[in-house]
Amino acid sequence: MLETLVRQHARAVGAICWARIGRALEVDDLVQETMMRACRDFGALREPEKFGAWVRGIAENVCREWFRGKKRFPKALGDAAEDVPEPEREVPAGEEERVRRALGEMPEIYRETIALFHFEKRSYAQIGAMLGVSAAAVNARLTKGRAMLRARLKGVTADDMR
Repeated sequence: MLETLVRQHARAVGAICWARIGRALEVDDLVQETMMRACRDFGALREPEKFGAWVRGIAENVCREWFRGKKRFPKALGDAAEDVPEPEREVPAGEEERVRRALGEMPEIYRETIALFHFEKRSYAQIGAMLGVSAAAVNARLTKGRAMLRARLKGVTADDMR
C-alpha cells in the first residue's frame, strides 16, 4: 500500500519541489528526502486516505529546510528516483531548458500552479485543494502565469509589462 501511494504522489511532490526551489538539479534529491521521511513516518499517519496532503506538507518542509541550508541532502541513491515517471513533454526538447529558466524566474505561486497543471495534469479542483485556494483562483493564477511566461520567452521584462 505504501509503495503504491509513494508512486502515485511522487510526480506531484516533484512538481511542488521544483515550483518551490526552481532548480531542477536538486528536485530528485528533495523528492527522495520527502519520500524517505514519508516512509519512515507512515505509521504515524492516522488517515491513509489523506496521504497526498500529508506528503505535500512534508515536501514543503523539506524545501524550506533546503532554503535555510540547515540540512544537507544525500546524493540520489539511485533506486527511489528511477521509478518516478518523467512528465510528458509539451515543449520541444531544444526549448525545454529555456522554458525552465523562464519559469524559474517567475513568482512561486505562478510557477507552482503551472507545474501542477501542465506537468502533473491536475485539474483546477485538485490544484485548488492542494494549494488551499478556489478553482477560480487557480484559473486566475494560470492565466496570469501563462501571460508572464509568454512575455519572458519573448524577452519582455517585468518592467515592460507595467
